[in-house]
Amino acid sequence: MAIVPVKLDKKIVKLIDTLVEMGIFRSRNEAIRSMIRDGIKNFFGVMFGERVLSAVSELMSIDNAVRIRAKKPAWEIVAEERERL
Repeated sequence: MAIVPVKLDKKIVKLIDTLVEMGIFRSRNEAIRSMIRDGIKNFFGVMFGERVLSAVSELMSIDNAVRIRAKKPAWEIVAEERERL
């Protein structure tokens, strides 16, 4: 895992702490990781559709996933694929 320093509003931290106190998450870290993971999945689902969401979900579940290097950014490759459909 990588460490990413993040600044959060005090109200958000309090809400996260409440979720931890309720036993929904074991720690702030677990809560934040879960929320970011779900947010990324939702973002890709809304922006690119179910096929990309499914692929992103699968890649996120793989430890040591293979990185794909391409000359074009991912969004451009996805846009081209959508045009072909």
